[in-house]
Amino acid sequence: IERKRLKKIAEWSDKCYGISQLMCDEYSKIFNKKFSLLFKGCEIRKPKNTFNTPVRFVYAGNLLFNRSKSLIALANAIHVVNEGSHKAVLEIFSGTNVSDDVRSALNIEGSSHLNPAKPFSEIKEIMHEADVVLHVESFDKDQMEVVRLSFSTKITDCMQSGSTMMAIGPRGLASIEYPKNSIPGAIVVDSTDRLVDVVKNIVESPQQLIERSHSMNEFAKKIAEIDVVRNRLRTDFVELIKNKL
Repeated sequence: IERKRLKKIAEWSDKCYGISQLMCDEYSKIFNKKFSLLFKGCEIRKPKNTFNTPVRFVYAGNLLFNRSKSLIALANAIHVVNEGSHKAVLEIFSGTNVSDDVRSALNIEGSSHLNPAKPFSEIKEIMHEADVVLHVESFDKDQMEVVRLSFSTKITDCMQSGSTMMAIGPRGLASIEYPKNSIPGAIVVDSTDRLVDVVKNIVESPQQLIERSHSMNEFAKKIAEIDVVRNRLRTDFVELIKNKL
């Protein structure tokens, strides 16, 4: 019933949007109608010009779809890199209920902390003060199929923060392929086996985060700045109205 309803809605619509390029490409074939890419607009913060000691990794969001497993892998990688010193820390803010085992795995003294959710206004400041802001997906095959075409709004939140984004997840997902192929300055890790080397590279050369954040910021201002998105929507609506007259 939902499939038939969605097909009718697409047929009746004068303009269709998708939140990821993979979604637009696949839906255009399924519905035999063009789908255009549309991001969530946001207010872009200034890029970072300094870095913290220790380097701060921040994830703010839900732990559904087994995202916790990817964060546990990152927490363990940071713990390995931290051996003998305090070089990096992972801060997680989430309102998702987790098991005691997951909570224990995400709370590693000196390396990672699981914190309660905070209001988005506070999260924006925390992400702006971070060095690396995270988008993560699960490597579980069942979960990959569920989120394959989705595009997490966390990517837009990361772009607006002014910090460097790191995406962790398997190849073939829209939310991993996009930062990998389109967002300059983004760090993409498509295998948990690489996490120790990636974290080590960051803490040994943290100045790269400043360069990366500036590259991301310039890109974000072009495609996700709220005024840019609003103007594009207005232009689309005006064109649609003209075509109806």
